[in-house]
Amino acid sequence: MLVLDAEKRVTAAEALMHPYFEPVHDPEEEIEAEKYDDTFDNMDLPLDEWKREFSFVMFSKMDG
Repeated sequence: MLVLDAEKRVTAAEALMHPYFEPVHDPEEEIEAEKYDDTFDNMDLPLDEWKREFSFVMFSKMDG
């Protein structure tokens, strides 16, 4: 699980199948997270634009 290269690392779902997690692993209680959207992370913007975008995202998350 502690592998830097994401291509070689096990997924969270694979890790949960490991015997170590057997006592706490309950597939009925698990939910699947939304896929992470990294569009925001890859923007090439000046600092003032970053601040404006960040504020917009944070306030929109707080509203709903």
